Amino acid sequence: MDTGPQVLEGSWHGNRTVVLEFESVEAARAWYESDAYAEAKPLRQAAADCNVVIVSGFEMPSRSA
Repeated sequence: MDTGPQVLEGSWHGNRTVVLEFESVEAARAWYESDAYAEAKPLRQAAADCNVVIVSGFEMPSRSA
């Protein structure tokens, strides 16, 4: 894991990026607005400063061995 990325343009916001994949934007929004996540969200918010975004159409690149 690279904890010291080399910023070439702009500014880096932190040392971690987490990507969650969902079947659709609607599925992502349903998870984010769910009662189950509503219980967990305050714990995450207390533990870290986060930016949360939905990016439609992004596909993770395949990992080559």
